[in-house]
Amino acid sequence: MPLMKLGKNRVFATTLGHAIRFVKDEPVNVPPIAVKACENIGAVFVEGEKPENHVDEDELADQVAASINAAKKAENIAPDPVQPAEPTDRMGEIIKAIHKITDRNDRDDFTAAGAINLNKLSKEADFRVDKSELQEAMAIINDPD
Repeated sequence: MPLMKLGKNRVFATTLGHAIRFVKDEPVNVPPIAVKACENIGAVFVEGEKPENHVDEDELADQVAASINAAKKAENIAPDPVQPAEPTDRMGEIIKAIHKITDRNDRDDFTAAGAINLNKLSKEADFRVDKSELQEAMAIINDPD
């Protein structure tokens, strides 16, 4: 495990379930998967300790998804859909999904207030749609100028 230090006392808990206790300017062993998160809060490697290949969470997630999709393909199961990388492509897909839902006009696709249900929109778009993205898409649809 790489040694890192932080310029203040702090117990840092990552979203991955690791808790790391930093004591001001004292080296601490950090799990490889938590290195990036520790760097984000200001922790630095002890001189000469930076690992050649510490784990990048995004890269790890991509590898796991590719592995799962390869296994599904081998068993003739449809792979998980890939989210559009470009924000403009993503917004285009969201707008298409909104139009499909409004054209279908199924009661279960809307909330009691008449707004589009985010879960139904996410299912229609084949990727998770955030509330702010829905609001932005509705603004584009309602005011195309």
